[in-house]
Amino acid sequence: MDENMTPNSGGTIQNFVTQSKQTRVLLSTAFVYIRDGCVEYKKCKAILDSASQASFITNNCANLLGLKRNKINIPVGGLNGATATVGQQVNTVLSSKNNEFVMDIEFLIVPKITDLTPSQQIDVTNIQLPKGITLADPQYFEPSKIDILLGAKTFFEILKQNQIRISEEILLQNTYFGYLVTGSVQSSSKKLVVIYLLKTLA
Repeated sequence: MDENMTPNSGGTIQNFVTQSKQTRVLLSTAFVYIRDGCVEYKKCKAILDSASQASFITNNCANLLGLKRNKINIPVGGLNGATATVGQQVNTVLSSKNNEFVMDIEFLIVPKITDLTPSQQIDVTNIQLPKGITLADPQYFEPSKIDILLGAKTFFEILKQNQIRISEEILLQNTYFGYLVTGSVQSSSKKLVVIYLLKTLA
């Protein structure tokens, strides 16, 4: 198509809005409590990763907590063989809100763990949660920054036996921090399509 064409050159422009459905996976997130440098516990947002061999904390979060840093030199591998070297770590204590769960934990310090999670607001109007349960992250459907990543060693320590399946796609998993909302949801996205229609010449 000629980039210089305009409606005045014998054609018309029509706009169409198409709607498609996308599957969005609900990542396991929770609010946890981390002991800071003044031996007080601060609320942090965590993402749980049962496939990670280590736990991580962002540099910004470590600064806010005032944690003492230790120098290290540990290579960390990621997707597609990518590697990076982590130069600092902190040792602290992870706790649930009511201190039902407490454990010593080591975090590797990284500049950033992930982008806002989830990346977009998720429509959860069709998810009917049972009454009286406490969610590990009541705002699991709203994009927010992640402070720490809890790896496999911690992940399996915090799990409780209770599970509640509320649909084929959604499963609630109980933990010491509350129930994780796991599974996937269908979301609709709209896209504007602009079509230039040429006028047939006589």
